[in-house]
Order: sequence, then C-alpha cells, then structure tokens
Amino acid sequence: MNFVDLNGHILHEYDPNIKNINETLEIIKKASNIGIETIIETPNNVFLHKVESTEIQEKIDNLTSFLTELEINNMNLLLGSEINLDIQMPANISLGKTLTINSTKYLLIKFPYLGLPENFESTLSLLNIMGINPILLNLEKNNYIQKNPKIIFELIKENCLIQLSSSSLLNSSNENVRSFSQFLIKNQLVHTVSGFVNSQISDIEKNLEEIIDFIESSSNIHTVELLLYTNPNLIAYGNDPRTEIEIIKPTKIKSFFKYPIQKIPTLIEYFHWKLLSIIKYLKIQINNLKYRN
Repeated sequence: MNFVDLNGHILHEYDPNIKNINETLEIIKKASNIGIETIIETPNNVFLHKVESTEIQEKIDNLTSFLTELEINNMNLLLGSEINLDIQMPANISLGKTLTINSTKYLLIKFPYLGLPENFESTLSLLNIMGINPILLNLEKNNYIQKNPKIIFELIKENCLIQLSSSSLLNSSNENVRSFSQFLIKNQLVHTVSGFVNSQISDIEKNLEEIIDFIESSSNIHTVELLLYTNPNLIAYGNDPRTEIEIIKPTKIKSFFKYPIQKIPTLIEYFHWKLLSIIKYLKIQINNLKYRN
C-alpha cells in the first residue's frame, strides 16, 4: 500500500527536532522504503514571516536533486504550510506569507485545542470567497468540538475539509481524542489522515500499522486507502477528494455560522481580496522569472 502525507516535517531548518540534512535524508529514505510516495513539507507560518517562499522552494528543489543522486526515484517532495486560524489569514495569504499545498486551492489550518477562535466563521467564509479550501487540523483535539460535534457538519457544509492528525490514532494518544477520532471516522466526517512523516522516523512503520488498524477497525479497509492515499493524493494536486460524507440538511441543525457565506463579504470586500490575490500571483511569477535568470 502507498501513502501520501499532506502534513510532513522534513526540513531541518524549520523543525528543531531534525538536526541536519543527513537526518532529513534518513527520514525520506525510510519513508520511501515503506511506501510513502509523496510528502508535503509544511512549515508553520511562524517561519514564513521570516523567509521568502521561493527560498523554501529552493531547499525542496535541492533536496529533490539529492534524492536523484541517492537513487531514491519514487518520492515526490512538494511544498505547503500549516497556519494558525486567526483573522489575519486572508491578508497574509494575499501578501504571499502563507503557502497553499503545492500552490493549489488547499490550505492547512490549525484549530486550537481549547475553545473556538474569534470570528472563525467569517474568516473561513472569506477564505472561500478568495478561492481557498481550508483543511482543518486538530478538531479531534479541541475540547469544545468534542462536546459539540455538530459543528463539524457545519464546517463541511461551508466547504472545509477535515484532517485527523496521525498521532491522534496511536495507542499512546489521549483516550478522549482516540474515541472522538473513531466517532468521526465511523460517521464519515474525515477526508484525510496525515502528519506521520516527521522526526520520529524510527517509529514510523510501527505507527503506520497502528493507524491502519485503527481506521480499519473504525470503518473498513476501503476507508484506510481513502484517508491515507486516495484523498491526500487528489488534494496534493488540486483535485477534489472523494467523499461519502452525508451533509445534514439545514432543517435538522441550526446553522452554527452567524454570517452565511452568501452575505459576506460585500462586493467591495470581494473585489479587494481578488485584487490582492492577483497581485500575489504576479509577484510569484516575477520571483520565478528572477530565480530562473
């Protein structure tokens, strides 16, 4: 079985637990040997405020050339980021301080463990208007959402994808987190499971076995492939994931979103963000031309 990790951490410059390039190459080699064929490097947005995205992409390109020399030819390395959910996200995206997965419409967004972020409904709705599809992380660890799982139905209705952290499915994980993760998988409220390629590479094979067993016991072998390969692979290249999720009809649940997507933003806001998105695109193209020259 092959795997795709949308939420990998392999560059030592952006992960304090990875000491040097040799450890990075060791992680990739081990991952390749057990069937992982694509890793999305996702530095936290803290690093993206310090360096240009082109600099990180250059490191990925250099790393790919190393793999060719080492005859690791069955591994694809792509670039993305993981960012904390806050009201500054739309502006940071427009300014090029946030990277979507492989320059597609998908963006990894971290939820907090406690409570709900301020104005998160309007922020997510605005991202939708900008053409960004949020992939939400850590929902299974959020204490408020554990007690109010209907929120997840609303998030999916608002065009969000749900990703479980692979660590949440391990035997060593918190019992409440594992239980809620199982509930989400059983009720087909998950699009992908990622985050297994990191500095803990020595345990990756054992961890993947635990993750596969957990998903299969919560659902079936088809779901294992869907969450660990099919959907992550589709998302990595900008395609819509396959889903068996049944969206609850509005009559069955009061909308959690205070501001429906149809009402925000105003036309002025819409064209404002569109203009910033166009400026971002042009800057990227100019930087690419400079890099090639």
